[in-house]
Amino acid sequence: MKNKARSIAIFLLDGEPDGVRTAEIPMSTIIALAFRSNQMARVRKEFEGLIDRAGVYVRVGFDDDNRQRAYIGESENVLRRLQRWGVGKDEETDDKFSEVLVFVSKDQAMTGSHARYAEAELIKAAKDNPHWVVPNKQNPASTGKLPKPDEFFMDEFVDQAKTLAGALGCNVFKTLPQKQATTAAPSSSGAESVYSPTFQMVGSEYSATAAVLLTTGEIVVRAGSFIKPQAAPSTPKGAQKLRESMLADGVLVNQNQQIVFAMDYPFPSASAAAAVVAGNSVAGTSSWRLMDNPAISYGDWKEAEEAKAAAPAEDGADVEADPDPT
Repeated sequence: MKNKARSIAIFLLDGEPDGVRTAEIPMSTIIALAFRSNQMARVRKEFEGLIDRAGVYVRVGFDDDNRQRAYIGESENVLRRLQRWGVGKDEETDDKFSEVLVFVSKDQAMTGSHARYAEAELIKAAKDNPHWVVPNKQNPASTGKLPKPDEFFMDEFVDQAKTLAGALGCNVFKTLPQKQATTAAPSSSGAESVYSPTFQMVGSEYSATAAVLLTTGEIVVRAGSFIKPQAAPSTPKGAQKLRESMLADGVLVNQNQQIVFAMDYPFPSASAAAAVVAGNSVAGTSSWRLMDNPAISYGDWKEAEEAKAAAPAEDGADVEADPDPT
């Protein structure tokens, strides 16, 4: 697996993890600010000269159905644009947004054209994440906005903005694995695999396969899996709402009188995935079974993997061989 380890410096202005904070990657030119909308006055006081530059902003909140919502914009002066939105004022134009993320360049090399390129790429990334509602009506294209050398520079800026957003607690730009509609099972062999072996869950009116994404621990239900059409009254409310939103977003589709996953979809836990698939309150640790060996449950597999990870290395395993024994 390719190592994408990064060091990130996070600064908490008031020592509070949910207060005004900044994040940056050492030796890079990007800096991110995150704050609640009602902290705008403090941010302006402490970071004026930084927030009034060209950059990209993300306004974060929830919609009427309690789904995560993010509006992405750009400006040659982010502070002025946020003030135009009414951020930090009692008469804010849209109270569904409660938090703001801002991405600017530390060396002031970013122009309005750069910001528009980054905005287009970030909108595209956010709309690829079905967990989030992105109300941007426009879908701007980044192609042709910048000379080639600047595109390469901004591609790195965009990639780092996604990383910093996640580090600051906002996963709107999170890349979902294997989103294309395919029933092919993820490979579990070889050092490059990022998936566990394939699990299956079969019952009355439903059949699904899934695999654990090893980098995040999420369980990814595979495209082509189908769920029980009618959820039981005992189904957790969260699972019922998620089923509804997945249908509305096209993650689940009606196909040949079945409700089918049109794409791979990650869940935070095996039980969350199982509840959506079975339309009932079920224990994911015992419901998901290894496809190659149904006697082994997801819980058994996970316990074995944790034991393996905790086991001490074999004697001599970490000792380098002498290149010249003579």
